[in-house]
Amino acid sequence: MAYDYSCELANEQNNRELMLYNSQKSIELSLKLSLLRLDVPLIILQKFPYE
Repeated sequence: MAYDYSCELANEQNNRELMLYNSQKSIELSLKLSLLRLDVPLIILQKFPYE
């Protein structure tokens, strides 16, 4: 009886897609966080402008 590799291949492909998706999501999150870090000082400067 021949071993069925199609299931293993499908799993590998699925794992690759999940890893790609996760890395894209983490990149998006880190971008959003860095934008937030930029926003906070700007908001503070707008509320308390330098005299």
